[in-house]
Amino acid sequence: MNVEGRPYSVYIGERVSLAHQSQIHGPAAVCDDAFLAMQTLVFNANVGKGSVLEPKSGAFGVDIPENRYVPAGMMITKQEDADALPEIFEGYFFENTNREVVSVNIELAKGYRKKSEK
Repeated sequence: MNVEGRPYSVYIGERVSLAHQSQIHGPAAVCDDAFLAMQTLVFNANVGKGSVLEPKSGAFGVDIPENRYVPAGMMITKQEDADALPEIFEGYFFENTNREVVSVNIELAKGYRKKSEK
């Protein structure tokens, strides 16, 4: 998997959230600001920037475009299905989940740092 001209077995971008029991099996890339909900699987696939895999969904051998979502329980195995995925829209249930998870984790890290400095 190549990201910005560099080879990776597995690439995970910035501000990516991986919920409980999510798995990424290379070659694979999960780009910035993506959210992988519980029990998701990415195998030999690319998850575009800002995209969401809802619980128990997966991407196998496809490129998920930016700002799209894979509905819960759906396994995407054909590129034409990946290209037809719905775009994230205002009011979408998981629209702000990744941003909120990242924010909470940053605050937790600050708290842990303060505690360890004492």
